[in-house]
Amino acid sequence: AYHRMFQGRGYRLTAVFDNDPAIIGSEINRHTVRAMETLPAFCRNRLPEIAVLAVPSHCAPEIADQLSDLGVPGILNFSHADLTPKKHTLIENVHLSDSLMVLSYRIQYER
Repeated sequence: AYHRMFQGRGYRLTAVFDNDPAIIGSEINRHTVRAMETLPAFCRNRLPEIAVLAVPSHCAPEIADQLSDLGVPGILNFSHADLTPKKHTLIENVHLSDSLMVLSYRIQYER
């Protein structure tokens, strides 16, 4: 939920959401984890520009559609599902497995 390079480049984490009752209410980097049910009100009041998805792949399309419907213009998707943009939302699908393969190749052939 936090990376020092984000803040140094002008990005600011404003909220963390989850649907797990065991996690809701806990703190991550000084942010209280909110219930997913509160996402619509948060988006209407705070107008976030980017949402970061780090969710199971079966949940990602529904959450991305919800974020799009709420007017979030950009989604950085770390789930294992390639998401297709809806309406005027831009989605960047991040593939950690691709990065791992590139790194493995470079270790083997570039050292």
